[in-house]
Amino acid sequence: KDVEMVIAATAQGAAIETLSEMAANYTYLAPRNVGFAYGMNRAIKMGVQFESEAPDYVLCFNNDLQFPNKGWLRHLVDIAEQTTQVLCPATDSAAHRTQSGPESKPSYPVDNNSAYCWLVPFKWCQFLKDTYGFWLFDEDFKPAYGEDDWTAFLLAKHFGPKHMRYVPRSFVKHLRGRTARTVEHNRRDSGRTLVKKLQAELRDEKLPSYLKRWAQNYISILSTRQS
Repeated sequence: KDVEMVIAATAQGAAIETLSEMAANYTYLAPRNVGFAYGMNRAIKMGVQFESEAPDYVLCFNNDLQFPNKGWLRHLVDIAEQTTQVLCPATDSAAHRTQSGPESKPSYPVDNNSAYCWLVPFKWCQFLKDTYGFWLFDEDFKPAYGEDDWTAFLLAKHFGPKHMRYVPRSFVKHLRGRTARTVEHNRRDSGRTLVKKLQAELRDEKLPSYLKRWAQNYISILSTRQS
């Protein structure tokens, strides 16, 4: 079954060959690094404007990925047709859940996963846009770091826990940190931004207990890193 999707990759470094394999037509929307959140949102906005109908999914990924597993995207789409979740392929380099290649294990739900590669139902992007004013990532995080954690938190708040699904059969290689080292990249400031947003959420007496624990855990981790 064919599906329609917007593919968003940062302008710097994304291989032309990779984009050509996934899309017949592609357009560079920014000649320089404008920040991950801004770049992704801009790509989604322009992709929606180019098409007469809304896409089924948004595929966003870092520009330091390699795709040795030719069926990685097909595995994601097959599962996307069965469930409404953010789907994440496996990788050899991330903050957690690393593996050396594609595995036959079934997919399983998770609370969060790094946005090195996400396949997102477009209706969730539309929800974020209508509710918070951004298509996928909050542009307060500049140039990057923490924006995926914040989006995961907001999706969990509205759609419940375990709203993401990790897909071991799908696999991408991640040259982690290569892009971050080429631009001014202040993780400390972005970390403070995430702490402030989570602290504001904790003032909500109706916040579910699992999200309170999540927020408190992230605040503790980030505060330790900044000390």
